[in-house]
Amino acid sequence: MVVFDEWANDPSMVHAFSTKNGGVSTGAYATLNLGFNRGDEAANVLENYKRVAEFLGVDIGSFVASAQTHKCEVLQVSYDDLGNGILSANKFKDIDAIYTTDKGVTLVTYYADCVPLFFYAPKHHIIGIAHAGWRGTFGEIGKRMATIWHEKHCIPYEDMEVVIGPSICKNCFEVHTDVSDIFMQKEIFEQFVVPSSVEGKFNIDLWACNKKSLESVGINKISIANRCTCCEEDNFFSHRRSLGIRGSLAAFMGLIE
Repeated sequence: MVVFDEWANDPSMVHAFSTKNGGVSTGAYATLNLGFNRGDEAANVLENYKRVAEFLGVDIGSFVASAQTHKCEVLQVSYDDLGNGILSANKFKDIDAIYTTDKGVTLVTYYADCVPLFFYAPKHHIIGIAHAGWRGTFGEIGKRMATIWHEKHCIPYEDMEVVIGPSICKNCFEVHTDVSDIFMQKEIFEQFVVPSSVEGKFNIDLWACNKKSLESVGINKISIANRCTCCEEDNFFSHRRSLGIRGSLAAFMGLIE
């Protein structure tokens, strides 16, 4: 499990980003697969969640999972949603970012190269996680989360802290022009799209794109984990590296009761 130095000693919040190690799943899902939709045995996945809950020091019933479809919808969740997607069927639809102000709720979002954006405003007791694949990055899902916090909860942007978690690095994220052309449509992202070593392809720095987007609204406390899910084969599942035959990683955040 990856824990960020910025928040490691915070007594009010728990967080982690999973590695692929420490679980009971086998084969392509070995060993800490957290995706019920990957083809793994449900009993194995549930046991893996129990192990994560123990690591975090929370109850497995506190988990609330997103319902990701590479869109930019943000949802506030609460006690009423406990167990969603883990102990009960997922009742959400098209939700790629979730946040809460309720203690005892542990947020869960899923990854295997896409960018996890961890949000925290300690003075205001609010946490959130956004799933930013290339579509969510281009759609600035992180900025959408921040704007909702600012407009709905009156949280100053300067009070927000963000960690950009383990995800695909710019060298591994090589794309064709169908994706690079989209990013070139936004001036703030142009500088992060560069020709790759392969003719006709480009590399895009999704970490830098997300950071630039968040800075544009005045968030200045942004850290990057600098861990690549595609490079670190021993530590992380990677959709690109495995050609889609893999388990799922997950991001977790919870306010301590």
